Amino acid sequence: MNKSKCVDLFFEMANKWDVGVFVVKDGVVRYANPRLRNLVKCSEKELIGREILEFIHPDDRNKVRDVIKKRKRLDSVSVPVGSCVFRVLAKDGTVVWVETSSAEVEGALVGTVVDITKRMMLEKALKGSEEQLRMLVDSVEEYVIFMLEDNGRIVEWNKGAERVYGYSVGEVIGEHLSMFYTEEDSKRGVLEKELEEARTKGKYKGEGWRIRKDGSRFLAEITIYRIESDIFKGFSKIVRDITEERKKNTFLQLLSRCGRLAVSAIDERTFLSEVCKAIVEVGGYRLAWVGYLEDGEIVPFVYHGHEDGYLDTLKLNLRDVKRMGGPTGRALRTGRTQIVRDTATDPSFEPWREEALKRGYRSSIAIPLTYRDEVIGILNIYSSEPHAFDQHFLEIGDVVALGLSMLRTINEFEDVSVKLLHLERLSTAGTLLGGIMHEIKNPLSVALMNTELLLDESKEMLEKDMKIEEVIKKLPERAEMVEDIQTAVVQIKNIVDGLMHFVRKEEEKEIVRVRDVVDTTLTMVAYPLRKSNVLVEKHVEDVRVRANRTQMIQFLTNLLINAIDALDEKYSEPDDNKRIVLRAWKEDGNAIISVCD
Repeated sequence: MNKSKCVDLFFEMANKWDVGVFVVKDGVVRYANPRLRNLVKCSEKELIGREILEFIHPDDRNKVRDVIKKRKRLDSVSVPVGSCVFRVLAKDGTVVWVETSSAEVEGALVGTVVDITKRMMLEKALKGSEEQLRMLVDSVEEYVIFMLEDNGRIVEWNKGAERVYGYSVGEVIGEHLSMFYTEEDSKRGVLEKELEEARTKGKYKGEGWRIRKDGSRFLAEITIYRIESDIFKGFSKIVRDITEERKKNTFLQLLSRCGRLAVSAIDERTFLSEVCKAIVEVGGYRLAWVGYLEDGEIVPFVYHGHEDGYLDTLKLNLRDVKRMGGPTGRALRTGRTQIVRDTATDPSFEPWREEALKRGYRSSIAIPLTYRDEVIGILNIYSSEPHAFDQHFLEIGDVVALGLSMLRTINEFEDVSVKLLHLERLSTAGTLLGGIMHEIKNPLSVALMNTELLLDESKEMLEKDMKIEEVIKKLPERAEMVEDIQTAVVQIKNIVDGLMHFVRKEEEKEIVRVRDVVDTTLTMVAYPLRKSNVLVEKHVEDVRVRANRTQMIQFLTNLLINAIDALDEKYSEPDDNKRIVLRAWKEDGNAIISVCD
């Protein structure tokens, strides 16, 4: 897949997101999605091509400028995405607080923007009066806001908290905050550490997984403030569900990584292995593998992640109706992505449930990989979290499929090229064969003629019963005939050897004398040269090089035949001065052969 297809796919996806997305290069806005344009109240025309700092609040410009300068290039999966909080100025003069997450990709700064104005208002209110705080808490639904007693029990609960956690006010008032923490975090004493930091430093800020009423988990951005007044002593807590935001940021990195892999792919196995590695290491997923259909069974081709023998338990045979009714089989059969939101409860996942849960696979997605409208493989991804996948992953499947299409198209093109080269060689060999027959005919005629003369004279000597003296007198003449026969035979042998070099399969490299290659090739093309009345001006140094002798003869033969054809087209009269200049010399340890017509 070329880079332009990756870029188009990214923009198509970003245009649908409900968070701002930007691309900035050399300090200039190159792209802003509809959500970001709405945030700053500017049209696309008013944004694109302008300096990014024009939209930053004057008091925050130095901070943003420093962040841009310090941003590291995202060359590997180990480089983190940068985050920054600052104010932007909308077209109508409104000040908007935003939080950005970004990374440098292909020389441009790419990232997301989230409006956090209300969160900043809440933080400011926490430093003001209690009455002001309560009024603001009741009016905000985008954020989870609740108040805690010093012992961690809930005393205030807003509508935002009810929406995110699923509990009504009556269900949580008086309950301990630990009810929202995962079992792992509870064992590690995470809540106690958070409250202690807020108690001693006045504020705690961090991230962590929290539990909803229905048992599902979400990634929370948490801010806890210490409150001490005559009326209330305890904590206020602001929670924002950043699951989707983080997922989109991670997805942006993953899509970018897969896009770069598709562009630079060399072979199918390496490409798919690197894709699986990126999914696990960039995306944070448990396992990724690609399977191909072989002999009526879906067989794992490559994988990366925590596998621990799981792939041996798949047994995805087309004849097994129950197992082929699972996500991988359905993806193969229907050509549509299959999502298992919870491996512990999904009925179609029953054959693999026990083994999957042992390895911490709580949800999965099976993405069909297509080539020319046919499913050629399945990309399977597993997460340690239930409900981890959505339709965004169709974009990953599209990128991987495009990368495979590119590789397979290139391979098909190479196969066709090899066949065309074979036909070209056959055509060249046919042209040579006609000339070689003429070349062999002359020395063969000489050899036959002299052989017949020797036979006739031998018969004559036997019939006349010549004396030994007369036979001795004729020996010099006979020796000349034998030498002519030997010369003709050697000439024929050289021509045949040259032809054998042309049609012989690949040989190993050897020390080759370039002058010998030139002489052998000129012998082979002697007839086409003579027929077209072409002279060869030869300037060949005594150069030796380690090379494939057969290929050198093939290449030089093709060059000479092409030169002869070009001269025939240029000069129509047989007496025209047709000349080929053939040079060979040594340069920087290489043998250089030049054919000029």
